[in-house]
Amino acid sequence: MFAKMIFENKDLCIGYDKSFDEQKRVLVAARDRGSQTECERWVIAHISVDKVRKLRDDLDEFLKKWKIKSSYQKG
Repeated sequence: MFAKMIFENKDLCIGYDKSFDEQKRVLVAARDRGSQTECERWVIAHISVDKVRKLRDDLDEFLKKWKIKSSYQKG
């Protein structure tokens, strides 16, 4: 789907392609699970680096508020 994936699972993909160098936009694709067609549909959005940072910060705050610890280990 994308040239470079940052995150991917069966319902959400986040990545960037060669246009990132010019536009500094991250691509976010979410599977349209409510689609009534036989074809798999994805909704794609382009978000700025600033909005990616805000999303990261908001998610961090959400996890702290609910005291949710990550099972993800870097490295």
